Amino acid sequence: MKKLLMLLALALVFVFAGCSQSEDDNTSGDANAGETSGEDKNTDAEGEDAAADENATKAALLNNQLSLTNTIKGNHQAIASYVAELANPEAKPEDLETLKADALTAAEEAVTAVDSFTLEGEVSEEAKASFEEALADLKASYEAYVTALSADETDFAAAEELFTSFEAKLGTLYEGLGLLAPSIATELS
Repeated sequence: MKKLLMLLALALVFVFAGCSQSEDDNTSGDANAGETSGEDKNTDAEGEDAAADENATKAALLNNQLSLTNTIKGNHQAIASYVAELANPEAKPEDLETLKADALTAAEEAVTAVDSFTLEGEVSEEAKASFEEALADLKASYEAYVTALSADETDFAAAEELFTSFEAKLGTLYEGLGLLAPSIATELS
């Protein structure tokens, strides 16, 4: 028992000695850190400003994404309901007609909503241009739905391709800022 206590005490001495030595190293490093030049301080301030601007852009983009998805969610769901019902072999023709009319109205409303959507908050010019380019594809997607629904088509490949392009462009923008690429289709369903 005495040997065990002696080994434990010895181990504690080594632990404390190691910890106190690393604290001494850190405090001497802090003393040297105070000897930086004015140039370094200016560079740090500029870096902090850039980081703050990037964080403001990230926050604004995420808020705009939420606003956009909330704006078009109901419209997108009406279109998705019609497309899903088309695949149902037991679908009644009168139900399909009702869903089609709802989908056409929803697609037209989505075009108007996307067209009138404006970015809010502090967004860099580059991010704004990329976001607006992605929005153009989203608007074109809903316009393709309007065209297909008006022509009694059941092939929505062009609209879906444009929507995928919208998501890809938005994902590229987000990943460039260090964010995860969003799945807008998932958010809208």
